[in-house]
Amino acid sequence: MTVAAFAEYCPDLPPLGRTTDHVQNVVATSKGIYAPIKAPVPTGDALTARCQGAATFVGSDGTVVTFAGDATKLYLWDGDGWDDVSQAMTTYATASDGRWVFSKADNDKVIADNGVDAPQVWEIGTSTEWADLG
Repeated sequence: MTVAAFAEYCPDLPPLGRTTDHVQNVVATSKGIYAPIKAPVPTGDALTARCQGAATFVGSDGTVVTFAGDATKLYLWDGDGWDDVSQAMTTYATASDGRWVFSKADNDKVIADNGVDAPQVWEIGTSTEWADLG
């Protein structure tokens, strides 16, 4: 790995002295030392349709969950691909120009809403599919 020494990255300071105000395609490894960003590597399957919203949350026990939604389904990232975790017997009706909005509520509950269907709820560490928000 090739590294390069630049002046300290300080975009908020005036361009006087030994600072750098623009650094691109590198990550800082230590003060003044930058290494190239590695190329992206595919890590799993893509959604089966256009993504219309996604978000990641951390549960109170440290569990990390990543959700995504398309026009008709909600998904959970399992580390290798997307699992359909839509509510059983439900096909969502997200508009083609609509989107899913995910937000964390009390404790470990995540709410998903597309503005058309009933808002959905997922409890981190417990749920296996989305359910109507009661």
